[in-house]
Amino acid sequence: MEPVGVAALVAGSVFTGASLFVSAVENPARTSIEPRSAVMQFKPSFARAVKMQGSLAVLGSALAIQAFRKTNNNKWLAGGALLLANMPWTFAVIMPTNKKLMDASPAHAGETERELLKTWGQLHAVRTALGIAAVATFAWALTE
Repeated sequence: MEPVGVAALVAGSVFTGASLFVSAVENPARTSIEPRSAVMQFKPSFARAVKMQGSLAVLGSALAIQAFRKTNNNKWLAGGALLLANMPWTFAVIMPTNKKLMDASPAHAGETERELLKTWGQLHAVRTALGIAAVATFAWALTE
């Protein structure tokens, strides 16, 4: 078993677990409360999550590249690409919604912001799916 591959699997799993928590627990809870509080909660949560999830995606992908170099198993590259795909997805697709939510005034938040949060949650679910696919691919690579 390739140790650097195990490390890639761990980094990808932590990324995916955090993403799944946001998709299944945090954002549904956030959209169920009144918009002012939801926007107030989103802002610091998002700022902290960017650092953690971005770092984990880059780390897991870098480790997957190292595992590929050691094993020449293309599954590591595929899993790393799936994990790293979260970066362009976030910047190109989710970022416009993030910006609107970060610019929103909690004092004036209403149904428009609640709908933005729901949209954000749907877009974020793609990050979760990419993470699950990456972890599954890393686990598959470890079987060889």
